[in-house]
Amino acid sequence: MPLPKMYKYKRVPRSHPPPPPPPPPPPPPTPIASPTDRRILDLEAELASKNSRISDLETAQEASDTRFCELAAQHEYSMDKFSKHWAKAFHRERELDQQVGELEDCVRELEALCAKELDRAGVPVPVPEPEMQIAGTRMVLREHEEGEHEGEHEQAKDGVYEHIVLHGGSLVHSSWISKSGDDQNTEDC
Repeated sequence: MPLPKMYKYKRVPRSHPPPPPPPPPPPPPTPIASPTDRRILDLEAELASKNSRISDLETAQEASDTRFCELAAQHEYSMDKFSKHWAKAFHRERELDQQVGELEDCVRELEALCAKELDRAGVPVPVPEPEMQIAGTRMVLREHEEGEHEGEHEQAKDGVYEHIVLHGGSLVHSSWISKSGDDQNTEDC
């Protein structure tokens, strides 16, 4: 009797999950920023913060002025309320002037640093245009304790005086005064 045939069974390998992909290479080390670059970043952050604070102060001042007008129209404004309102408005105005001054200092420093970097890189820096002078007059600003700026008049070449009043950097009143003292071309802004 013949022997039964021997069957060989092929062993099928078990399926294994694919190996995980290799980890991505580490990012190249960030070059250490120069002190000038760090200062520019700090100034930009400071400018954004000060702009936000100035906007908040201006919004609060406008709301306060609107409320004051409403109460004054209703004859509900006592001296006590007026004093408190004036004190708050005064402190807000002082802080606003201080914030604007610090903001201008930041802008000047930032412009100087950027100009220095551009000069170092060999990029030509545009020359700022000279300030405009009206009829040969020169504007003289004087700082007051209240933080307001007032323009003093000087004699112009054509014998006419120019008088400009600035309050907080904004033009409030402008007039031409002749030698006789008569106001000409008076304009309130």
